[in-house]
Amino acid sequence: MKKQLEPQIYVKVAKDRFKRRLARRGKTYNRFISVSKAVLGYKIIEAPVKICLYSAHGKDNSTFLDTLIFFEKLSQAQDEHKILISFEQTTRIEAAAIITLYALIEDLLQQTSIKIRFSLSKMNPEVNSTLRVSYLQKLMTNKSDITYNFKTKLPLPVITGCSNQYVDSIVDYLIQSVYEGNMEPEKEWTISVAIQEAVNNVGLHAYPADDSGKKKWWILCQVIDKQLYLAIYDKGVGIPMTIVQRGFFSSRFRSNYPNAYSMYVKMLRSSGRAAALSSVVGGTKRLLSDSEAINLSMIPDSTRTSKSKHGQGSKSIKRLVEENVDGKLWIFSNSGLYVKSQGAEQDLVDLPMPISGTLVQWNINLV
Repeated sequence: MKKQLEPQIYVKVAKDRFKRRLARRGKTYNRFISVSKAVLGYKIIEAPVKICLYSAHGKDNSTFLDTLIFFEKLSQAQDEHKILISFEQTTRIEAAAIITLYALIEDLLQQTSIKIRFSLSKMNPEVNSTLRVSYLQKLMTNKSDITYNFKTKLPLPVITGCSNQYVDSIVDYLIQSVYEGNMEPEKEWTISVAIQEAVNNVGLHAYPADDSGKKKWWILCQVIDKQLYLAIYDKGVGIPMTIVQRGFFSSRFRSNYPNAYSMYVKMLRSSGRAAALSSVVGGTKRLLSDSEAINLSMIPDSTRTSKSKHGQGSKSIKRLVEENVDGKLWIFSNSGLYVKSQGAEQDLVDLPMPISGTLVQWNINLV
């Protein structure tokens, strides 16, 4: 028999419910704000089950969104004194997300006085291995003695550098450790030029307002199931924000998006160059999406001159994939994604949530 509650208990429950309703009045739901959890003064930020960016290129982008929301929560933690990142429920963490997460945490530690602790995965030991090998684990324990051994046969951690720092050493590592000294000269040249071009792009374009010379990038070389995942990431302004300043912009814009270009020319005549350029990748009525802007950056010009040689970098970046069976190129930048598979046309994706900066990743079959 169901026990009957006393009348005064009903009254108390009703009053409590009414008070909670009043407290919530006027508040809106924010997906980036979770219920605050803390232990020993550390605010807990829970990592998602899967930390992955690749699902943006598919019908279900929920994993991508979960990952970006996780990154956003970490970014917003800059005003916290202490945080604990919980990987306890994480079952998978993939290459593109590793390098992005590493850069985010490194900047957080260098730019604030925050203390970071973490808890390892209870679901998959491979997640913990990835945290250790990538140096994420060492970074999160505030170790300042991070050094790199490019002579090792073991996997490299995420490498932080600027300008041409470590580029030759990374190429040598790929030749000796990944390809075990059996890399063909032509492939060595292709990989070297692709990495160099991506690094040059960071120095030339990613940080236009930074004159310090310390234009940071992060590189990850990871071998999984006979595939090399080679990724370069920067936290600059993104390809869409810089492409309008490139020498090739007008010719490629006119050739590939003629209707949008006509609108651009009209605005150029009526409002001036600054307003017209701003309308290309900015505002609510922008003429190009971020993915289309990335696409323009990857289209080679029909002619090549000494003045436009940096506009031809897309050839070396794409060649690394086009000459490799089952090769794949990913370029995330701001709210756009460009995906190019070997022997296929590029896919352009408008991301549901922007990524900070630019991430270039090659998937290279080692078989």
